[in-house]
Amino acid sequence: MPARSDFNVTLDGEATTPAATAGGSPDADSVEARSFRTAAIDIQSRLTIRVPDKPPLAAFDLDNGHAKLARAIDPRVAFPIRLSALVKLPGLTLDRPEEIVDAMAHPDFEDAMYGYLRDINKELLIPNLDLIPPNTISLLETNPKFIEAYMVGLNHEMGRELLWREYPTDLRGSYFRQFWEVKGVSNPDTPADAEQLKDITKIHAWPSTTLLGTHKPAPGPNADVQPGEKQLVLVIRGELLKRYPNTVIYAQKAIDDGHGNNVLRETDLTPAQFDIELKFPLFRAEIDPDLRFFGFDLTIEKANGTTDSHDFPNDKRGWFFVIQEVPGEPRFGMDVAYERTQDSNDNPLDDPLDTWNNLAWNNFGATEPAYVTRSPAPTFPRPNAAELSAHQWGVSSAQMAYILFQTPVMVAVHASEMLEKAK
Repeated sequence: MPARSDFNVTLDGEATTPAATAGGSPDADSVEARSFRTAAIDIQSRLTIRVPDKPPLAAFDLDNGHAKLARAIDPRVAFPIRLSALVKLPGLTLDRPEEIVDAMAHPDFEDAMYGYLRDINKELLIPNLDLIPPNTISLLETNPKFIEAYMVGLNHEMGRELLWREYPTDLRGSYFRQFWEVKGVSNPDTPADAEQLKDITKIHAWPSTTLLGTHKPAPGPNADVQPGEKQLVLVIRGELLKRYPNTVIYAQKAIDDGHGNNVLRETDLTPAQFDIELKFPLFRAEIDPDLRFFGFDLTIEKANGTTDSHDFPNDKRGWFFVIQEVPGEPRFGMDVAYERTQDSNDNPLDDPLDTWNNLAWNNFGATEPAYVTRSPAPTFPRPNAAELSAHQWGVSSAQMAYILFQTPVMVAVHASEMLEKAK
């Protein structure tokens, strides 16, 4: 706009416009015009400034928020941060919040905790036990998550009880770490071996990032079951172990018989073969009246031959489970019923493969009273000539001991036979 030497403004309350103040020359703005022009330019400049649009809001990250909030309220994280702000230790930084210090001294109970759960209700330990038929053997697997949850609950409540009883405790002790029974099954040679038999590590040392079910002590270098894996359990139901409590039970590696069949090694094992081809139970459990459980250093897949065992790479023949009579505990008697040795000879009175070991109670007639001692030899079985001449019936107590000696029995069942319906 051109200069205005006569420009002025009328203020509120004025009836007339006052005369303009000369600006110095007739062609220049008056003082009021110059001030008004400056103010108008300034306000116009302000009006041309555009406030930028706000950026769109990002979606809230719930997982990130949960992680940060959980970390912020975790006392294992918050307390060290608070402590480090108040206490300064030269050369020491509290950068490991998972384990500040070891737990206070506390009692360590070695009892198998499965028994107390079983006594409340056996179905809490293993559901549907009644579905296991009598006089059978089968395979189960452990549930590490359940075991650890149960043990954490026990230790938590024990800490509260100790505090109530005014025992000096920080409530972080691991009082119970043994779920299965290992006494009389595994005999550790060193404290390190005894530590491996525990079912959980010390709870206060569990890292916050680990999952439930992964806190079993680290096994030996050649172990087939790692922490977090389900361990194989052999279950036996029947009167066998009640009548013969010293029965030997173990797992043995299957080998090839040369025709593609899985068999046991029949020759005497060398010390090296004994160490890797046999696995004895690591723990056991009992449920009256007739259920027995034996845990092995095997998984279902390795026992079945689906995957390789540690000491047998590229070998998928699996494992046998053996129930064996103790060789050092001889028994004397006769079989319940006679079963002749099968050979090419059809004459039961002349079986060259028959031995005194086939002698059975039904070989004797039923005409004599039970209290009458039978002196002549029974009709069946009739051993071969060499057996008869070397060991004659009724000659001496030594010969009768040989005749009535019961050969030790061993039964081996491959894991695949017990898992056939689970495929």
